[in-house]
This record gives sequence, C-alpha cells and structure tokens, in this order.
Amino acid sequence: MEQKRKSLTEYYWRFSAIEFVAASVYLAAMGYLSVYLQSTGMDSAQIGIIYSMNSLVSICSTLFWGVASDKMNSVRRALMTCLLLAAIIWPFVPLTIPIEIKGYSLAMLLIPLSAFVRMPIGGLTDNWTLQFANKFHANYGRIRLWGTLGYVLLGLALAAILPFLGVQATFYIYSGLLIVVFIMALFVGEETLDKAANKSNSLKDLHIGKLFKNYYFVSYLLFTVIMYCGSEAFLPYLMEEVGMNPDSIGMLFSFRSLLEMPLLYLVTRLRKRIALPVFILIQGSLYIIMFLCYSCVQGAVLFVIVTMLQGLASGIDIGFGSAYIFALAPNELKSTAHLMSYAMAYLAGMLGSLFGGFFVELAGIRNYYLVIGLTIGGALLLYMLSFVFGTKVLKIPLPDNVRSMHKQLELEQKREREEEARESAV
Repeated sequence: MEQKRKSLTEYYWRFSAIEFVAASVYLAAMGYLSVYLQSTGMDSAQIGIIYSMNSLVSICSTLFWGVASDKMNSVRRALMTCLLLAAIIWPFVPLTIPIEIKGYSLAMLLIPLSAFVRMPIGGLTDNWTLQFANKFHANYGRIRLWGTLGYVLLGLALAAILPFLGVQATFYIYSGLLIVVFIMALFVGEETLDKAANKSNSLKDLHIGKLFKNYYFVSYLLFTVIMYCGSEAFLPYLMEEVGMNPDSIGMLFSFRSLLEMPLLYLVTRLRKRIALPVFILIQGSLYIIMFLCYSCVQGAVLFVIVTMLQGLASGIDIGFGSAYIFALAPNELKSTAHLMSYAMAYLAGMLGSLFGGFFVELAGIRNYYLVIGLTIGGALLLYMLSFVFGTKVLKIPLPDNVRSMHKQLELEQKREREEEARESAV
C-alpha cells in the first residue's frame, strides 16, 4: 500500500511538471504571433486569414488526433508524435516570411499547416492528465494549476527577455520547450492509462456517432463555437488605442492567468457545491461582460482590469468545462469528445479571425468586440433554453455520469444542511 501511494505521488508530480511546461508553450507560439506578423508589415486582413486558416487546420487535426488516441488507446503516443514534429517545424516559420508566392508570404501557408501538429498539444496534454486523475482519483485542478503557474512565469520571462532578443526568438523558445515536454513524457509510462497500451480499437468499435446523438453534448459544442468566437489576434490593436505597448501582451496574458489559480485550487470543493451547468452560465456571462467592456473601455488601467475577466472564465473552462465534457462522453470516446471540444474552439477562432479581420478594417476594433459580446449573449440564452427544453419538454435523460455527479452534489448539499442544522440545535 505504501509503495502504491509513493508511486501515485511520483506520477502526480510528473504530470504536474509536464503541465508546468506544456501549458506555457501556447503563449510562446501564439501569444506573440500576431505581434510578430504585424512587425513584418502584414495588415489585419492578412493576419486574420492566417489565424482563420490556422483554426481550420486545427479543427481537422484536433479531431484526427482525438480519434487516433482513442483508436490506439494511448494519448501519450499521439502527444509525443505531435511534440516532436511541432518542435522541428515551427523554427522554420521566420525563414519563410520573406519568401513570396504570387505576392503572398510562404509563412501564410506554413503557419496553418504546422497547426496540424501544434494545436492538439494542449488538448492531448490535458486529456492525458484527466485520464490519470480520473483513474487514481487525483485532484486534476491542482495538477493543472501548475500549468497556469508555468504560463505565468513564461509570460514574465518573455516580457523581460524579448526586448533584447526580439519577438522572433519565441519560435526557438517554443521548439525548445516542446523538446523538454517530450523528454518528460518518456518518464511517464502507459500504465497511467485506463486502457491497455497494446490494444487498439477499430474505428467501427469506437461508435463515434454516439457523440452526435447526445443532445446535451451537441448543444454544448454549438454554444462553444459562439463563446470562443472573439479572436485575440486583434487585441494588440485595442492595446494601442488605450495607450499600451502591444509588445507587453505576454505579460498581460500572464497576469490574467493568475486568476485561474484560485479556481483550479478549489475546483474539487466547488464541484461538490455547484452544478456544472451553472459554471457554464457564469463563464458565458464573464465573456459577455468582457467583450462589451472592450467596446467602450478607455485607458490602460481599465483595459487591464477588463482583461482579467478572461482569467476567471478560463479557470472555469479548465476546471469545470473539461469535467463536463468527460461526464457527457462514453468511456471509449472521452479523448475524441475532449479533443472535439477543442476543435469547436478552433472553429470559433477561425470564424472570429476570418470575419474579424475584415470587420476591424471596415468598422474598427471597438465595434468588432461590441458585436462579439452581443452574439455571445444571444448564444448563452439559447443554450440555457436548450438545456431546459431537453430536460423538461423533450424529457431526454442526462448521461449516466452527469446524473451521478448531480446525485453526488445533492447528497453533499443535503449533508451540509444536516450538519448546519445540528450545529444550530447545539
């Protein structure tokens, strides 16, 4: 027993270390990408096209690697493949900027193509950690908290060194971090998975159609598309309007991520008290407030305060959104379902970047965020109505895992009421 406990503790810290590095790599790749592209002379429409194509490839790749990991019964293998290929490809992006084909930079092609192995990394890492946490009843929120801490520290480090190295250095920093994660993954074996590493499923055995027959899963995915349609590719333009240096965007993202940490630390305790759909409502409301404030905020201080709202929304997404997806999906399709939610977020990014690039050029950055805020507001209302409609009108039963979570929540709340009653009687 003591040996087992020691082994679990060991794995807990190994996964925490992987999250610490892996969660930060997105900042190095995408956090400064729009700043770098802007510095090369690209206009907002061209940047919008790159981000939308990046999102389109991300949708396909995330679905591909989700299904592949379920088919192989190994998230680890899929993750390590993506890590290695992305580390090789990404440093070549700056070299392709000056190369033009019919007036367009070759980077406009390489950046989206590289997304096939770049963008699934975050989802695969979180998926692998969730599998470990669910199997051994580990606290996922506290493991994932180390990822947020890594993100914050990398943001501060980049803000300190990039004025000397230049934004272009992020391409090589990103590649180096991926190699570090790859090496770490070598020391975490397949025994951390529920599934046998030497057994593969056929696509027929996976029954992927089950996911699309799940009313609550599909309605949540559709809402996700709208909730994440506000592209951060244009945030540097708003930063300039409020008197901030766009180069400080990495530090801004780092401080924003600090607000994720209390939620991730308390995730297990909060899930015993509040139903998961309620957290979805809170998350959507935070996005609405943030984007509407973006449309009218004045001054750097108020801008920073508004941006912090996304930290709270992201904390809810990481701590509760992933758990909701896992609860909705059948056991053999959890990787596919989890990565599919990432794909929907990328679809939202594609739509937001594609239309946003031209919208910003025509109507300005303020009106762009106003439209995004109003759109999310309408989508949130429809989503909550769809949930009520499904349970009360159509009488569609919630998936077993969700019902079990709700039952546990009711029991926990009942237990707390009884304890309060006993204390009052005394």
